[in-house]
Amino acid sequence: MLVLAGRRRMEGFGGDRAPHKALLDIAGVPMIARVLATLAYSPSVDHITVSIDDDEVVGGLDIARQLSAAGRLSVTACGSSPADSVAGHLRTRARAGRTVLVTTADHPLLTPDVVERFLLDVSNNRLDVTAAVVSASTFRARYPSQRRTFIPFRGGAYTGANLFAFRVPDGASAAEFWRRVETYRKTPWKMAALFGPRVLAEFALRRLDIETAMTRISDVVGCTAGVVELNEADVAIDVDSDEDARIVEEIMRRREAS
Repeated sequence: MLVLAGRRRMEGFGGDRAPHKALLDIAGVPMIARVLATLAYSPSVDHITVSIDDDEVVGGLDIARQLSAAGRLSVTACGSSPADSVAGHLRTRARAGRTVLVTTADHPLLTPDVVERFLLDVSNNRLDVTAAVVSASTFRARYPSQRRTFIPFRGGAYTGANLFAFRVPDGASAAEFWRRVETYRKTPWKMAALFGPRVLAEFALRRLDIETAMTRISDVVGCTAGVVELNEADVAIDVDSDEDARIVEEIMRRREAS
């Protein structure tokens, strides 16, 4: 299990509420502490590695100390980007034959139930890499006005849920491909060239449903890729703005009140 906590400070939102984004207070609890607690109570998760630029951020948390004492937590230096961190972890730390679950420290709405059902689907699909997604229809039914980016496909649009599974070793090629895509994020034509003209044309014309798109991507990347559609709108919300933080706090308070 890999948690991407990164090197991002509180830039653009949050004011002086936390020295590190991972420590942003959400309804009285740091975001990353909520994520670690979720994973600690997920039966299928054994060991957790946090990828971060400052291990003291994690070391000061009670939940982290408890997990460390139980031999269930380690901390490693993050890479230059999320993709670089994942690729490095899969290349140097993950054992062949294992499936590595990846999530982020700014995902406090993640629950053990979602983690377990995602991993059950992953174990059944036998793909090299799997991404969790939420459909626009599911999200909008619960949050009609909340801003979220959706990728359009034939038959519907989807957004990510910050939850991935990589099967070692073949799934590592997807992380390496992701790292290359990130390298070209400021030169779109080079990024487009990685996928090839056929995939881009089919996507632009919305000729691909999401399953076919995953097949095309699998051919380009060199491993089998797919998605698991989740029915929980909440897991599509991570915390990248003050508005996100406000909405997540409201959701957490409603959960705790019930």
